[in-house]
Amino acid sequence: MLENAGQDGKVENNIEQADEIEGVLQTESVRDITEEKQLTLWRDFIESQVWPLTQRGFDDLAKVLRSAINIINNNNSPDNDLEVDMFRRYQGDAQKILDRMNTDLKKLSADLDQSYGPIAPLMYLFVPHETTTIHRNSVAILDALAITVERREKSESLYAELSEHLRKNLNNLEGEFRVELHNRLLNLIGDRSDDCLNSIDKMAGNINEQGQRLGLSAYLSRKIRLTLVTMPDTIRTSITIEADVENEVEDIKIPRLAIIGQIVHQLGANSIRALGEKGGKITVGAHRASDRLIITVEDDGPGVLDDEKENIFTLGVTSKKREAGGGGLALNRLAVEKILGGSIKELGKYGQGAKFVIDIPLPKQDK
Repeated sequence: MLENAGQDGKVENNIEQADEIEGVLQTESVRDITEEKQLTLWRDFIESQVWPLTQRGFDDLAKVLRSAINIINNNNSPDNDLEVDMFRRYQGDAQKILDRMNTDLKKLSADLDQSYGPIAPLMYLFVPHETTTIHRNSVAILDALAITVERREKSESLYAELSEHLRKNLNNLEGEFRVELHNRLLNLIGDRSDDCLNSIDKMAGNINEQGQRLGLSAYLSRKIRLTLVTMPDTIRTSITIEADVENEVEDIKIPRLAIIGQIVHQLGANSIRALGEKGGKITVGAHRASDRLIITVEDDGPGVLDDEKENIFTLGVTSKKREAGGGGLALNRLAVEKILGGSIKELGKYGQGAKFVIDIPLPKQDK
């Protein structure tokens, strides 16, 4: 069954099943859906919608990595312009696959949100991370290989190490990794979950602990750098990331920090896209205001037009150059409001840059 899950034929066969699931979601309220039925709906959604898309992305990436590894295996003189061009080509191909997956997953999240709110944040915040990590890693490795050869700074040990990482990624794509990921996706909502939010808290636990160890400024700025390192050299070297976090909140315990991190990651990716090769600065900040935590992500790019400031949070609407396809900011707002109990606004001045402000309540013990 798994071997054929990504084929076009299976995707077509699943259309009827997906329509049936969507029909159920549209006719039943969240409160009327039992825990058992919630689990069934989630797993059906993963099988019929998410998994075929994921399989296709894995198959396409595997083809790219095989081609890159063939270049490595067959080229006895690695430091030449042809190899640089080939690595750049394969990096571009891998990036296109990653972008396509992110866009398709975002569309699935947006469609699901219209009928069943609590699953949408779960889908949006965790499924893309689970399914595209290997793509982001492969893009970064191919970029590193190209830079190493291009700058004639390649040592045999570094080249061999990067090549081995690429082979490991290919082995993962063709091995048990798929089965393990498939099972993880099916069980994102566990049999014993009280509700979707409890599932989110359970999955985010390890990430929250990691964030607390790093400190808030390091954790939030790192979430933006995860996108920047996958960008072409011309963009990566022209953008700086700074953190402006008050000491008072640096080590504060924040529930669902993983969700905040993912939202900051998405906002940072939008800023990187808006700045492009012209470059600029992205600043992520945090401070306390009474019993609230204020988190900001701002850049010195073109900014957002005044008449777009509210529309950009509407599903299907995108600000020019800021989002690759509509829906991301709308789902960010959904996560902030429904899961974190806060608000998100764009308060920048057009022509001076964008500024997204997240306002969330602090837990009672930290007031």
